[in-house]
Amino acid sequence: MQFRAPECPQLVLISVQSVSQAFAFDWGGVIRDYREMQDLVRILAGAGYEVHCITAVPDTQSDSQLDVLRQFIQSQCSCVLTEVHFVRHPSDGNPEKIARDAGKEKAAIMRRIGATVLWDDTPLVCQAVSDAGLVALQVNPHLRTPVELPVRIIAERDDGRPRRYNLFSPFAGK
Repeated sequence: MQFRAPECPQLVLISVQSVSQAFAFDWGGVIRDYREMQDLVRILAGAGYEVHCITAVPDTQSDSQLDVLRQFIQSQCSCVLTEVHFVRHPSDGNPEKIARDAGKEKAAIMRRIGATVLWDDTPLVCQAVSDAGLVALQVNPHLRTPVELPVRIIAERDDGRPRRYNLFSPFAGK
């Protein structure tokens, strides 16, 4: 299978080998911060996969604020996201407990929507998702070497050079 997304014509999706037809990405620290992740969202969605954003937000945000944020996230992803899901967390409290609880809630949403893979930048979220029996790929800007992933996503540039998606690594625990 080859697919070229109109939104990122410099990439050609060569193959995706996964048990899932749905993928999940965090917003802050992942889609928002990395062009590579935005490209990956677009090419997966364009190839027919469901692509969801699952992100944690403070419980102080109103429904109307979340609607504005949902529209903004969709616009940044060329409106290709299947859905944007919010996990509300206390605006104050123990940050580690908040992250673990957010991870558990993200895992519950993933099960509901049929996604088995999440890209996230928070280690405790990745740990909770992994503990739930799902795949968590931690976005790590310091990773410089390719790793074996349980999900293989290969994209090439027009000139045939492989596009390096080395911003994530399988979460391996603490």
